[in-house]
Amino acid sequence: MAVTWDGLNGSRSGRARLYLDGVDRGATGVIRERFSWDVAKALIRLGTGRYVGLMDDLAFFNRPLSAEEIGALHALERGVTELHRFG
Repeated sequence: MAVTWDGLNGSRSGRARLYLDGVDRGATGVIRERFSWDVAKALIRLGTGRYVGLMDDLAFFNRPLSAEEIGALHALERGVTELHRFG
């Protein structure tokens, strides 16, 4: 599963897009609300009761990935660990 966000907090309205097994499964409607947070206080929460199962990979990127890039990530034999980029 991959989720991308694009156009948030910009001059145009943003959207989120969902990919399952490397395939684009759809997008949200227009997101007009501004996303704002103090990066020093930002948290990623896993296992808050909404998800039950195993997780193979967890990766964050500093830009929205294209459909082709999502497909390439899905095709990696050992998952995103093959990228070897930290920080």
